[in-house]
Amino acid sequence: IEIEELGEAKAEIHEQVLYHVPNFKAKLSLLTLLLKDSGQTGKTAVFVSTRLNAEKVYSHLKLSFKNEAAILNPMMFESKGFGSVEEFTDQDEARILIIANELTGSHDFDGISLLIHVELPEDTEKFVHRMIKNNIDEVPSIIFATDLELALVKKIEQTIGQKIPVTELPDEINIAVDQKDKKTLKTEKAAKNDLAERGGAFHAPKASNKKDYNNNAGTKAKMNKKKKH
Repeated sequence: IEIEELGEAKAEIHEQVLYHVPNFKAKLSLLTLLLKDSGQTGKTAVFVSTRLNAEKVYSHLKLSFKNEAAILNPMMFESKGFGSVEEFTDQDEARILIIANELTGSHDFDGISLLIHVELPEDTEKFVHRMIKNNIDEVPSIIFATDLELALVKKIEQTIGQKIPVTELPDEINIAVDQKDKKTLKTEKAAKNDLAERGGAFHAPKASNKKDYNNNAGTKAKMNKKKKH
C-alpha cells in the first residue's frame, strides 16, 4: 500500500497489523487459524460489516469453537449472544464476540485482549475511535483486507499518521476459490476444450465453394430468370 501523504497522529492507538487476503472465504480460514492459536487465550472481539455477516461468521466459528463464540445483539433467536460487551467479558465460557459495524453507539473494550477486523467500517473515524488507547493495556488489532478494502486502509493510515505493517499469510490458510469463480473457470475450460475439438475436425472450404464476391440486385435477377428456364 502506497501512501502519498500521512496525516498527523491525533491520539495514541493500539498496535495494528494487516493481512492482505484474496476473498471472504480466506478471511474465515485465517480467522479460525488465528483463534486456534494456543497463545490466544483471552477475550477476542471480531468485527464484521453487518449483523447478517455476523451470523455467517458465527455459523462458521461454532463448528470449531462451539459455545466459545457469540454475537453482540444477534438476529437469530438460536444464536448465542450478549446484549453488551460488558456482559460478554463477565462470562467465562465465551471468548469470541462478533460485533457488527452497523450497530450504533460506542463500546467499552476493557477486558478484551485482541481485536480482529474481518471487515472494516466505512466510517474511518469510527475505526480510529475504537483503536484509541484508554488505559495502559495494549490491545493489538488485526485487519483483514481484500483488494477492494485497501482504499479504506489507506484512509485509516492517513488519519492515524502512520502506515500499518503488512504480515504474510500463514501457509496453513485455505485460500479457496469462490463458487462463482469455480463456475466461470469450468465454463472457460469447457469452451477451450470444445474449441480445440472443433479445430481438429475443421477443414478449410474448397476454392470452388468459397464465396468472395457480391452480386448486385440486377445480376441476381438474371440468375433467377435463368434458373426458371
